[in-house]
Amino acid sequence: MKKTLALACLMALTSPAGAKLRVPPPVRVERVDVQDTIGPINFSKVSNRIARGSQVGWLREGILCLGGEPLTWNGRSHVVDPRDLEEAFRNELQDLGYDIVGASGGLFDREQDSEAAYLVGATIRNMEIEACLPYLPSNDISTAKGAVVFEIEWQIYSRDRQRVIDKITTRAGYERKKGREGGVQSLVREAFAENVRRLAASGKLERAGDLPVGKDDDLRIRSPAGEGEEAAVGDTGW
Repeated sequence: MKKTLALACLMALTSPAGAKLRVPPPVRVERVDVQDTIGPINFSKVSNRIARGSQVGWLREGILCLGGEPLTWNGRSHVVDPRDLEEAFRNELQDLGYDIVGASGGLFDREQDSEAAYLVGATIRNMEIEACLPYLPSNDISTAKGAVVFEIEWQIYSRDRQRVIDKITTRAGYERKKGREGGVQSLVREAFAENVRRLAASGKLERAGDLPVGKDDDLRIRSPAGEGEEAAVGDTGW
C-alpha cells in the first residue's frame, strides 16, 4: 500500500499536469463614488487572440489529481461562457459603485447601448488553467479546484467621441485549493472577475473622460470579428 501511494505521488510530481500555476496576488479595490466615475458603462463583448488548437492547461482527476488531459482552445466550449464573464464584469463593477447599464451582449453601436456613455470590451490575450475534478471517478463534474490566470486587454470606447480612448492590459487569476461546486466554469469566472477588479484599480474608469482621443485602428472590437480578425469567445469556444 505504501509503495503504491509513493508511486502515485511520484507520478503526480513528474506528470506535466503536476506543474503549479503561479497566480498573482489579489488586488484591493476601494469602492468609488459614482460621481467620480466616467459615467454610465456597458460591457461590449469578449474576443480572444488565442490561436485555435493552442494548449492552455491541464484538467486532472481523482483525489490526488493525477494524470489528466491537456486543455486546448476549441476543445471544451462549456468551460468559457461569455455570459458568465459579462455577469462577472457587471457584478464586480456594480459592487464597487460604478453605474452599469445596457443590455446583455451589446456591440458598440447597438441601440440598447444608448444609455451608456462608455463601452468596455475585453480581449483575452492568454489563458492558463490547472484544474482538477477530484470526484470525477464518481461521475461528479461539478466539484472542482485549481487555478486559472487570464491576461486581458481592455479597451474603453467613448460614444461621444465614437472611438477607443484608452487601453490597459491586466494579468490576474484565481486559485481554489479545496473542491467546491460550480465546476471549472466557476474558476474561470472568478479569474475573469479578478481582472475586472484590476481594471477598476487602475483608475482608467475614472480618468477616461480626460484622456486624448485614440487612433481609428483601435476600433477592432467595435464590430463582430471578420475573416483574419479575432473572434468572440462565444463564436470560437474551445
